[in-house]
Amino acid sequence: MPDQIHNESGGHMDTQQLRRSPYTSPDRFTALMDATQPALERVRNHPVYSTISNLNDVRCFMAHHVFAVWDFMSLLKGLQAHLTCVRPPWKPVGDGMVRRFVNELVLEEESDCIDGQYTSHFEMYLAAMKQADADTTAISLLLDDANDWTEGPTNLDRFGPPGRFIETTMGVVTAGNIPRLAGAFTIGRENMIPGMFKEIVAGLDDGQSGHLTLFRHYLERHIELDGGSHGEMSAKLLVSVCGDDDHAWAEAERAGLQAIEARLALWDAVRDSIEANR
Repeated sequence: MPDQIHNESGGHMDTQQLRRSPYTSPDRFTALMDATQPALERVRNHPVYSTISNLNDVRCFMAHHVFAVWDFMSLLKGLQAHLTCVRPPWKPVGDGMVRRFVNELVLEEESDCIDGQYTSHFEMYLAAMKQADADTTAISLLLDDANDWTEGPTNLDRFGPPGRFIETTMGVVTAGNIPRLAGAFTIGRENMIPGMFKEIVAGLDDGQSGHLTLFRHYLERHIELDGGSHGEMSAKLLVSVCGDDDHAWAEAERAGLQAIEARLALWDAVRDSIEANR
């Protein structure tokens, strides 16, 4: 196991710092990272990144990726529902550090201050898609369908691979298994997306008459946030949830690997769609 662990921005989390934390069980967390590292490397080295070479490719990428941007909030809200108190009567729930981290994430993801305006990162992404002239038809249909999800997600098959990605996420959310939620979040989200997105978009934007400025801003904002304390805090969240429970750690690992495989399948679909469009 390396001395540093990748976080979502492509930055690193110092495992020595993690070991000094009173919230962490370094041996268990290190074992989990060892078990999931090969799958994570497959995501980081996926050929989809080198496939993106022009504005049309970025549009295709965004039309798929926006589904993952949207369902991240359902995963985060699932954690908030279980790890904090969101319904009256209020009472303190669980670990204060975990509550702080989850609520901080919700604040930033759901109502971030961007250029003096408050907006969710999903809405920011939609604005970036519109600036790039990317197709928002499918994600708009999903939002309409979600209004009728009184007993869980329906009609996801109509959205193809992005729908199957959401099905994986929502399966974890609706099951309400807290270690699986934490595993899907920490391993399947916070420790996954490589920072090379910034370089891809920065290089394209110079010649695209401003079509990608909002997209680059979205990515840079996430790199700023995830490059700070979020990687370490997500690890502490996972350890706080799993504690010394072998079954909980196994559930977290299973959910993390399931999330990684779903991401790989989505990236395969993006690559195939980009190549088919050409």
